[in-house]
Amino acid sequence: MMKKVFYSFFTLIFFTFFGQRAKADPVAPFFLQHYDNRNGLSNSSINYIFKDASNLLWVATWDGLNMYDGSV
Repeated sequence: MMKKVFYSFFTLIFFTFFGQRAKADPVAPFFLQHYDNRNGLSNSSINYIFKDASNLLWVATWDGLNMYDGSV
């Protein structure tokens, strides 16, 4: 019984001091667009996605490597 009270108290103290509350930050609206083999990708099955230092998105599919520049 005493262990249960100790663990409950410890958990309460821990989350009071170290737990962070979920905060809803205002997020700017974003645009979502789907790409597949009908509008640019070499294949609709994506195996890997990589973003490089120049903010280019590289998408590896079964039929090749595709580069996407989101700023255009």
